[in-house]
Amino acid sequence: MGQNEDWLEAYKQQFHDDGENGLGPTVATFSLGAPAVMTFRMKAKYWCGARQRSKNGKDDDDDHDSHHEGEEDGDAPSSKKPQTQKGLFFLPEAPLPNTPLYEARKAAWESIKDLPKKEMEARCWELPAELGIQHKRAPPVLISVYLAHGDKVIMHGEDLQKYFEVSCLTVLSLFVLMLL
Repeated sequence: MGQNEDWLEAYKQQFHDDGENGLGPTVATFSLGAPAVMTFRMKAKYWCGARQRSKNGKDDDDDHDSHHEGEEDGDAPSSKKPQTQKGLFFLPEAPLPNTPLYEARKAAWESIKDLPKKEMEARCWELPAELGIQHKRAPPVLISVYLAHGDKVIMHGEDLQKYFEVSCLTVLSLFVLMLL
């Protein structure tokens, strides 16, 4: 990587999850230095309604929210999943409004939510293909906030941490990107 790219890396922060285990529902940011743009997007698994699963049954999605309501340690899906699902596992919870395939995902959730665990798990491996769920594209940016030197941002709420990820890019690095 060249000197310009090294310098640029120091002034940007990729999308990341602020909802780390053990932290509370409030995250505060204080802007020092160059102006920046903070952007928020929904985490991919909540946006599309499925998460990537590896052969060992663990989440491949890059966030810290791998446990869901009712899951215990050791309750990962069976590795005997149908090979046609390519690692997509339907997110077994109610979808958020205004997300892709909302009505179909809501109906699917209603149809599986009261099933016994093993039956629900089997359906969760089948539903992404049946519904046409894709996990290929990054979710769109939903909120952008301009931050000047000295600005403070307080993000409060467990749902904010659960459903969204954040990125910050300095305006100076945006200018440098245009020059590179």
